[in-house]
Amino acid sequence: MVCRTGSGIFAKGGLRLMVIHPPFPLWIVIAVFLVVLVASVYFAWSSTQQCSLLTRGLVLLCRVAAACGLFLIALNPGHWIEEQETDESYWTVLVDRSPSMLTNDGSGQQTRFVQATGIVNDIDKLLSDEQLAVFPFADQLDAKTSGDIEVDESAERTDLLGAIDATVEGESGRGTMRGIIVLSDGRQTGEVSRRKLEQTVLRARAQRSPIYAIPLGQKVAVHDLEVKAQRRQNLGFPDEPVRVSVKVSKQGLGALRPIVHLLDDNDEPIDQQPVELAEGNDSAVAAFEVREQAAGVHSYAFKVDAIPGEHRIDNNTSRFSVVALKERTRVLTVEGVPYWDSKFLAQLLRNRKNMDVTSIYRVSSKRFFKVKSELSQAEESEEVLFPNTSAEMNQFDLLVLGKGMEYFLDDMRLELLCDFVTRQGGTVLFSRGKPYHGKFPEIDDLEPVAWGDPIEQSFKVQPTVEGVREGIFGELLPGPDDGVWDSLPLLSDSNRIARLKPFSKVLVNGVIATSGTESEFPVLIARRLGKGLVLTINADGLWKWDFFPEAQQEGGRNMYQETWTQLIYWAATFSEFLPGQDYAIQLSKGLANAAEPIRATVNYRGSIEQRPESLKLAVRDAAGDIVQQTLLTESGKSRRSWEGTLTVKDPGHYRVQIDGADSAVRELLTVAAPAHERDELSADREFLSELCELSSGHLLEASEIPEILSNTSNAAETPPEDSGNITFDPVWDSAWWLIALLGLMACDWYLRRRAGLL
Repeated sequence: MVCRTGSGIFAKGGLRLMVIHPPFPLWIVIAVFLVVLVASVYFAWSSTQQCSLLTRGLVLLCRVAAACGLFLIALNPGHWIEEQETDESYWTVLVDRSPSMLTNDGSGQQTRFVQATGIVNDIDKLLSDEQLAVFPFADQLDAKTSGDIEVDESAERTDLLGAIDATVEGESGRGTMRGIIVLSDGRQTGEVSRRKLEQTVLRARAQRSPIYAIPLGQKVAVHDLEVKAQRRQNLGFPDEPVRVSVKVSKQGLGALRPIVHLLDDNDEPIDQQPVELAEGNDSAVAAFEVREQAAGVHSYAFKVDAIPGEHRIDNNTSRFSVVALKERTRVLTVEGVPYWDSKFLAQLLRNRKNMDVTSIYRVSSKRFFKVKSELSQAEESEEVLFPNTSAEMNQFDLLVLGKGMEYFLDDMRLELLCDFVTRQGGTVLFSRGKPYHGKFPEIDDLEPVAWGDPIEQSFKVQPTVEGVREGIFGELLPGPDDGVWDSLPLLSDSNRIARLKPFSKVLVNGVIATSGTESEFPVLIARRLGKGLVLTINADGLWKWDFFPEAQQEGGRNMYQETWTQLIYWAATFSEFLPGQDYAIQLSKGLANAAEPIRATVNYRGSIEQRPESLKLAVRDAAGDIVQQTLLTESGKSRRSWEGTLTVKDPGHYRVQIDGADSAVRELLTVAAPAHERDELSADREFLSELCELSSGHLLEASEIPEILSNTSNAAETPPEDSGNITFDPVWDSAWWLIALLGLMACDWYLRRRAGLL
């Protein structure tokens, strides 16, 4: 407790002034005193008439002195005092003792930990023991220490944020913590979410404890080889080859030629392929083909052997699945102006044994022709042949619409078509550019683009970066750098694109060469619309890729067949529902940390009358055992949607499926193992900088510590002017006043007794 005298009229020249603070108005106290004084003189003099003059004088003096003493007490003399409480203030230093601190970042340098302990010793010389609290930490905060600190080589992670939380909470009752100084390389391998960071900073700011950090260490070259399946889920059909691809990447390594092994569900090798990673080329893609005899979901893995000195080996294996659909893909092709393109495409689709194709043609102004996969199932009519109800529309997974759509689509059918895409998760493919002549504003909401003027020149095609990112090119089809695209016959009959609609992505560009310069325009555009997908091919003449011999590639590769087949397979995975499936599972993320909540949504497109009252999700491990079951609840947005939360604690590969539903209705989930302390040894200066700045601190150099301690300590010790409480300290509140009054009364009694008056 530090006491300070009052200011202004209560303090002058550093001396405390005596003041009076009577409990009643001063005039009343004086009046009462005068009455008491007169009465005391009168009774003292009149009651001692028989005594000697000396005795009478002494009795009178005692009475007057006692009355004056009571008068002084009534005046309540004393001092005004301003009291202010000040807590003990101190600094906290957090010392990282995780294994990464043993890293030596350069020749002749000390390890990060040795540098940290040297800085602690320097701080200890500037502050007393009461002003300093040193805490070591690794995966948790250790007890405060004043002795030597050692590295905890058994720690598998570093939790700096947790250490700060524990410091703020554990020391909150001790006093005023001026700030926290962190000596670390910034390797936060514990929880690193943005929410966790903000919560930690908020706790520190609530205690008015800014965080300062001295980053120790530099970037360390990582030697790592990684494989990653290009697609976690691949679609195909029984007894049909499915193309799967893997990306192999290296970091901090020279030229390599690793062998990629393709493993089956039992981790038995079934194929292998070398990958060339030349100097300066850090990644390459390898493609394999798998063939399943039975329908269902089949698990596979890509794997490369670890190399000496590799930092991580957990990323040397990447798992994926192949879904062999037992349901045939149901396709409806509609053509109002039949041409070579529509004929070649219909023939291609019918030759695919896993596709059920129905084709509708307008052969004259009043004649429509409909044919199914079995050519004997043909129908001819003068009425427009096109699905007229939701039930008829939902019999198909994919609608391929050519030109002349204005002859088929009225307001009712357009509404059915939009519902088919947005609510039922269907796919619409405009296969021959602008699907109508002139203007057709009724279809505007469905198309991915707004059409511009026709393009007269022929052009070649070139996949875009977006097409690679979406997994079509470089995986299912050749990548942008493959020379096959330059060798294909030119296309024609395209339009300029006035603008792209929201959520539209350009997967392929057309390239026109004019006067030595090249210009590009969108040729293949995809647009996610509700639960489904709309694709537009802004070209005509793809049939040439199948017809002309020069379009046939080495090894019997037919780019016309590959392009259409892989594009349809990709559309099936890009759309929400698999072909023939009435359920679709969506996870908020396919790769999660252990115990991280994952939002799961299940949508339904079947008959509302057959809609189940409740749904349950099952999470199964690699052995097929159920590790978690979650009962879903209606989302509230629709009677066709359910939601729930999954939380898987153990790292591994899992599949999420609906209990009792078809095995093809599932999603893959990978729960990553926690980041290991030795996975990455590079100092993370950016993380420390953000942590400090959010808490109103900043990064420090070791030479700046004396200045920081000096500046903040002066500020911490200066109390605010109005922060104290002013109280009155009376001077009569003492035993000596009582002794003096009792002495006067005793003397009066003694004199009267001796004179024979008692």
